[in-house]
Amino acid sequence: MNGREKQAYVNEIKYQIKMLNNLKSWLRNLMVISSIALLLVLFGGEYGIFIPIVGAIIMVVSIIGCIAVGLGLRNGRANVNKLISYLEK
Repeated sequence: MNGREKQAYVNEIKYQIKMLNNLKSWLRNLMVISSIALLLVLFGGEYGIFIPIVGAIIMVVSIIGCIAVGLGLRNGRANVNKLISYLEK
């Protein structure tokens, strides 16, 4: 592997790490949204019948989003680790 290819791999690793950090922030935001939705489910009944229903829908959607982003994080980390191990050879 020449220096040019190695630099391309290093740049790709840096880019993927940046994108993994973006996914971490998305995961954090989705967890906050699901927590707020749980509050709507638990305490929204005092303000109307539709607020707990909307909260439940938001919670389900955000939990599905958390699962999808978590899978993306796991697969992305595995990919970065493969690239790093390939460079170390």
